Amino acid sequence: MQCSINFNMDNAAFEDDREGELKKVLDDVTEALVGGCNAGVVRDSNGNTIGKFIIYQDTGKKGEKVKV
Repeated sequence: MQCSINFNMDNAAFEDDREGELKKVLDDVTEALVGGCNAGVVRDSNGNTIGKFIIYQDTGKKGEKVKV
């Protein structure tokens, strides 16, 4: 099983306090995962969608992954 978290940090929310915004974003993703979400969007503090996260299982077939 794997977890993939991808998001873009090239926006205004990360300009003044990159580390603080990064912590906020990762805390939000952690809260969603602990709350039982296996996939979702990642949003910055301005409410913009900047990426996504997903927990998935690699099936062993070339390129095939299944959401858990």
